[in-house]
Amino acid sequence: MKYCLVVKNINKVVLNQLHNFNIFLSLNPLPYSLKSYSTLNPILVKIKHPDFSCETVVKLKFDFHPKILINPITPFPAHCYSSTEYFDLNITKAELEYAPNIKATFFKDAAFSDQITNLNYRGSGTVYIKIENTDTGCFVSTTINLTIYPKPALIKSSPEIK
Repeated sequence: MKYCLVVKNINKVVLNQLHNFNIFLSLNPLPYSLKSYSTLNPILVKIKHPDFSCETVVKLKFDFHPKILINPITPFPAHCYSSTEYFDLNITKAELEYAPNIKATFFKDAAFSDQITNLNYRGSGTVYIKIENTDTGCFVSTTINLTIYPKPALIKSSPEIK
């Protein structure tokens, strides 16, 4: 289902198509900086349903925060399968948390739903990292790849006797 979004100000009307209220399919760029304009003037949005006479008007407020930096991450060397070795993600956490309000959290999936709580991590593969500014709620993400070589298989199942 598509909805029509009309953004109005004194001089300009911008029409865009929305799908499920959140994905812009097209955008007519404004002839001025949205950042400078929205801090001085309110941006009103009228949302109409194409099949009904329902409509609503909301005021958009934009908060602009500085970009969160991603410090370089020291890669971990690959290691062989072991029951005692692990990747110390505390090292990576210390590299990424460059200010008191910056928090790095590690996950096993890109959806950030399976958090890694033990930072002495024994897994391998891609680790997804969410770097959040706790003051603003803004975040960026990055990944780190961890490699564990598989446990070697024996060529013969029984030892050779000579």
